[in-house]
Amino acid sequence: MKRMLVMLIIMASAIPVLSSLGNRETPPPEREQAVLTVRPGYEFALLRGTDLLTGGEVNASVLTGSKVTVITIWATTCSACIVKLPDLAVLEDELPEGVSIIGICLDGSQNTARAAELMRRYGIAFMNLIPHSSMREVLTRNAQYIPATLFVDSSGRLLAGPVYGVRENQWYLDQIASLL
Repeated sequence: MKRMLVMLIIMASAIPVLSSLGNRETPPPEREQAVLTVRPGYEFALLRGTDLLTGGEVNASVLTGSKVTVITIWATTCSACIVKLPDLAVLEDELPEGVSIIGICLDGSQNTARAAELMRRYGIAFMNLIPHSSMREVLTRNAQYIPATLFVDSSGRLLAGPVYGVRENQWYLDQIASLL
């Protein structure tokens, strides 16, 4: 009887482990394999956050002034994200008319001082948001790895992305040109 009970306990404890094996997330695509994909929907019309530097509340109205907004999602604890910051500062100056860039710092609420220091160090002048909890689900659904880049239109419709990792600025400019 004891053996049977032990066997049942062992089998019951193995079921969650075995069932989770098939549910592993796939790793992000390699840099050369990342391609733009178009996903329908206007999820970024729900954009809500707090401006990392000013503390002001921000909503999707920040998208209305641009035909295309490049949204870069990063964190202060992500080394690839930090490597990308100086290029993003340069990219902002190279953007064509009608295109803007917004950052979303996922750990900005926990690491506000560090995020602000990185932005100053690398000359990041574009707005960076700390996402409200309502945006976390949208971000998780649209960008499962960081750094990630998304392209949205003035109404918050996702035009393309996510693109993972660090890329040359010319690559971003070429993608933007194809979306205009």
